[in-house]
Amino acid sequence: MDSYYIELAQHYADSVPGKKVNQYMLHWFSHIQIEAFVHLLTHESDRDKALKNIRTVIDFLVKGWMMYILENDE
Repeated sequence: MDSYYIELAQHYADSVPGKKVNQYMLHWFSHIQIEAFVHLLTHESDRDKALKNIRTVIDFLVKGWMMYILENDE
């Protein structure tokens, strides 16, 4: 999973002058994404409820990823 995120993050960084990929956050986001799905699988037995909840979680993860995946290139 990390290799896909590395490629995606690098593409994003290349499009934003003065920024580089924050490697720590890249790795950390991989962990929290997996944890979000495991939590849903182990805590929500109703499929429709799980799908509704995961949409909110994915929205949070994507917005967080976009906000924190890059850092200043110093």
